[in-house]
Amino acid sequence: MFNNIKKIVLLAIFFISSSFSFEIERRKDQYSYTPGYLLAPAPYSIPGIGEGLFLLGMATNIQNTQTDFFADIITGDVR
Repeated sequence: MFNNIKKIVLLAIFFISSSFSFEIERRKDQYSYTPGYLLAPAPYSIPGIGEGLFLLGMATNIQNTQTDFFADIITGDVR
């Protein structure tokens, strides 16, 4: 009996909470023009391969456009 009451209460909470949901606002732009950047150096030392540096760079929404730039450089003993 307690399990049935528990199920009914959980279903009631589910239906009440889902009635307060909202839809996605479609009048706003989907993509923003907020610029961003990332520069991540990652030095490595792997036995049997060697040592070096992995450099990752990225710039997004350059000059208030949706232009993105991505670059990576691997230096050291890796060929």
